[in-house]
Amino acid sequence: MRSAFKVIITKVADTGDPEEYDMPHSSLNYLMDPQCRYRAHYPDAMEAPRLAATLRREISESHEASK
Repeated sequence: MRSAFKVIITKVADTGDPEEYDMPHSSLNYLMDPQCRYRAHYPDAMEAPRLAATLRREISESHEASK
């Protein structure tokens, strides 16, 4: 699954304790259509109002295309 979505993760030890570590990772939100096909992706840091407007447009375009 990670390779399909190009997710990158790396385990980084901060101390000598194996119970303590960071797990930096890529962070995107994916938009999939009803058939689970990729439509678009958006950065995790995208502001909510902009993301909402973009998703409304994508959904509207998808409905128009399916008519």
